[in-house]
Amino acid sequence: MVISLLKTKYTSPGYVPQVWNKDVEEKLGKLLTVEKAALEKYLEKGQTEDSSNQEEGELKRIRMKNGEVPIEHLQQLAFERVLKKLNIRFCSHCQKFKPPRTHHCSKCGKCVLKLDHHTDFLGNCIGFFNYKCYINSVAYEVIFLWILEYVYIKLMSDPFNRERIAWGHFILINFSYLLAVGLCLYMTLYLFFQFWLILTGRTSLEMLENKKENYNYGIWKNFQSVFGSNFLLWFFPITPNYPSQGLNFKKNKLTIKLLLYPGLRAF
Repeated sequence: MVISLLKTKYTSPGYVPQVWNKDVEEKLGKLLTVEKAALEKYLEKGQTEDSSNQEEGELKRIRMKNGEVPIEHLQQLAFERVLKKLNIRFCSHCQKFKPPRTHHCSKCGKCVLKLDHHTDFLGNCIGFFNYKCYINSVAYEVIFLWILEYVYIKLMSDPFNRERIAWGHFILINFSYLLAVGLCLYMTLYLFFQFWLILTGRTSLEMLENKKENYNYGIWKNFQSVFGSNFLLWFFPITPNYPSQGLNFKKNKLTIKLLLYPGLRAF
């Protein structure tokens, strides 16, 4: 349990690499030119090669009353379309691009890969690379608390032990026991909650934001995305060798349906 807590505290949750940002900026520059040219072509000819109404719908919100589209608004629209195609976002705090499921932590002052939450107790963020160690530590704590409860019940069920304890100590022990029971139940429910998030392919932050992005690929794949495929490492505070490195996340096909039918909800 202690090793898991230390591993969670001193393991980096994962930050956006500088190399990744450079690659994105190169791709962005090329795609931005193409998107801007496509929008300008639509404005001139009133149609695009794919003959879709997507451009008109997007241009409608940036047109002025006289029907003109300011060049700065056109550039902004092209920028938004490229970000959507690359499935990335821009952090206004760091002034850098960030991969999907990455959020800025105001306490750490950095963008954390697959940020779940920031814990003041450990003084670290719980993110992509230390989330498994964090779950291991919570699981060990729950097991330890239940063992304490069992030991207490076994000791206090013996009349001989009760008679040897003074009344003042007896009251203090029982009060401590009630606090331990409350903590044990809370930590157990919290552990079940975290496993529910894992099995549904979400983080605590994503659940609170209630966004339509869906990364649920089924119970087994969701579990492996956190604990890895080697079952021998599931019970130890060891970070698996993740293929994506927290930079690439493919959306579930249900995400497309959610965008088309806003009434649906991810689960």
